[in-house]
Amino acid sequence: MTAMEANRPVPTTDPLAAAKDAMRELAEVRQREWPGVRITDVTMVADVPFTPDRHQRVRVHVRLGRLMPADVRVHLTTETHSADTAQDDGWTRRLVASQTYDNGHFVFEGHVPVHVLETMASHLTVVVEALPQTGEMATQLEPVRRRVV
Repeated sequence: MTAMEANRPVPTTDPLAAAKDAMRELAEVRQREWPGVRITDVTMVADVPFTPDRHQRVRVHVRLGRLMPADVRVHLTTETHSADTAQDDGWTRRLVASQTYDNGHFVFEGHVPVHVLETMASHLTVVVEALPQTGEMATQLEPVRRRVV
């Protein structure tokens, strides 16, 4: 047996052990990649036609590195979170992945009612959070935030 063979993990036929190994590997990738997650651009696009209420589309460019859109939750919110204030009940809208680039950049989009823009524009914030795959993952990785205005 060579040194390379001695260090190579032995394949397992136990599905539970294989799932645990995959979860551990995903957690390691998230820990490595999360510091590089960035919101690189936020734009508002003109009114969406043919909607009962007027809406604007928000487009958010996010650099995820080796992470995938399924590993994160991207949303637009007016909620405030700080050490000095309690969380308020704001408006939140989940954004969905609409474009993928080979270099780890993704575009997420959603629609914002005009009344939200008129009343809460100065509070709109884009938030990228890691979706928990293990119980402790959500609390260990600080969400990435960027104000829209």
